[in-house]
Amino acid sequence: MNLLLNVTPVNGAEAWADFERSEFGTVPTLRLRPLEFEPDLVRRDLYNLEIENVTDPALHTLFRAKRDEIARQIEALEDRDTSRFVYGSLQLYGGIAQPLASAAEDLLETQMTEAVLQDGYAIVQEFVDGGEDGDARIFPLEGEILEREGKLAALRRVPTGNDPRANTSAGGRSVPLEIGDVERGIVEAMGKKLVADGMYFVGIDVIGGKVVEINAESPGGMQSIERLYEIDVCPTVIEALERRTDSKS
Repeated sequence: MNLLLNVTPVNGAEAWADFERSEFGTVPTLRLRPLEFEPDLVRRDLYNLEIENVTDPALHTLFRAKRDEIARQIEALEDRDTSRFVYGSLQLYGGIAQPLASAAEDLLETQMTEAVLQDGYAIVQEFVDGGEDGDARIFPLEGEILEREGKLAALRRVPTGNDPRANTSAGGRSVPLEIGDVERGIVEAMGKKLVADGMYFVGIDVIGGKVVEINAESPGGMQSIERLYEIDVCPTVIEALERRTDSKS
């Protein structure tokens, strides 16, 4: 029974590559090899050892402690890919010593930094207050907020779990957004410039009243708009395209 072998992922290199591609924002999926023994049979053989016949007190204590350790290892291997594995590991080996934890954090930070800088540069963004609560995405069409059946195309993306990002690809969820003066003011201030620059249909991301991004090539999120407000925005977008091309379908 090889404990380290059985808890070592068989796709470590592939998982790290996926982790890099997600810019270290998505927890990779790790795959483990099947156990090559039957836990119940090994446990049965373990407890069939006649440790009670060992007369030397010191040896008796050592053998019994070792038997209990192996039994816990078997249970830990059975609990792989479950939350119980953490507790089993703590029972076996205790917590992580702070020097070791610090060394691991430094190593991971170094690897992540090297991966991010592999092209010779890094893109950084100032943290905006309120980002922990998610962001708003507004969809201007021809310089004004897209409207269909009296409903404005805008939503809020809310982060979930431990990931502070609200991106849908990172696990964020979309909820309705009530357009206020701040959002209207942003679109009014930017609308004409966007159209003048040829950006007729975009997604504007806003955090704390500040524009943090303009999604010009792919203003994703329209499926969420249709789902949240039970509307079909396609006719409105198509009509705008027809006006731009002076054509009718």
